[in-house]
Amino acid sequence: SLVDLQEKHSVKIPCEIDAQFAGMVEAWASGLTWREIMMDSAMDDGDLARLLRRTIDLLAQIPKLPDIDPVLQKNAQIACNIMDRVPISELAG
Repeated sequence: SLVDLQEKHSVKIPCEIDAQFAGMVEAWASGLTWREIMMDSAMDDGDLARLLRRTIDLLAQIPKLPDIDPVLQKNAQIACNIMDRVPISELAG
């Protein structure tokens, strides 16, 4: 589990992942359209847009962290580039 992995790697501030939110982020990153995601979601479109924008903003910050693993740095940049598309890319980030 995520908690076990965080303990194994001595993560100082562990976190949990909301499966519903993670699923929507994964759907967007996988290339589903805004319309496709909204058809399957009970979430307000503004809330979903904020979730995706904040995720993209977080991914953009990871490569700037000191002593970050190069693979994580590269993967974060790739994910950021994939996710930052219309209509989310039109929002202020």
